[in-house]
Amino acid sequence: MGTILSKCKSKESVIPATPTTYEEKVASNELGIRENIVRSINGVNVFEHYDVIRVVGEGSMGSISEVRRRVDKHAPAQVRSPKSSNQEVFALKQIMLDRISKEFLDELRNEIDILRKMDHPNIIKAYETFERKHKIFIVMEYCSGGDLYARTPYSEREAAKIIVKLLSAISYMHKSGVVHRDLKFENIMFESKSPDSVGLQLV
Repeated sequence: MGTILSKCKSKESVIPATPTTYEEKVASNELGIRENIVRSINGVNVFEHYDVIRVVGEGSMGSISEVRRRVDKHAPAQVRSPKSSNQEVFALKQIMLDRISKEFLDELRNEIDILRKMDHPNIIKAYETFERKHKIFIVMEYCSGGDLYARTPYSEREAAKIIVKLLSAISYMHKSGVVHRDLKFENIMFESKSPDSVGLQLV
């Protein structure tokens, strides 16, 4: 994920500000299936609620880490994970806001807003977003199986299975008025390292 999702019928790259009250969300049709799953939390230290297992990758704008949710029954409801087990592993994407332009930040917020509305088995899931001290943190589904390069070459049967899942995800996005704009091997991930893993996620 990284400024790759956009509304395909809008001439502007930035979606208007997200409604804040419940009534505004109802009026603008913002309430969806996963409204209670993807939460935006400001001013909270994400590392009080997630432990870093290891850093998976680093770039010029931030990093991606493998993290595990802490179990804190006394935490405020708004910062409790939708996953109840502390064995659940997530990917935590950290973006340094002082390293990106205003235009990129607008596109990033637009993409997060789009991602929160996506609900498809082959599209990466986002669970929570935190914003604190000039940083944005996105808690996402963790795919440990690597990208499409990790298992090349593919047989015709394997390639067909991948294409079916990929086209299903793309069709869902297009029906939702969204285009991906960056389809490539690196953005198609296997859910696990198991050779029998059939789970595929479009990032």
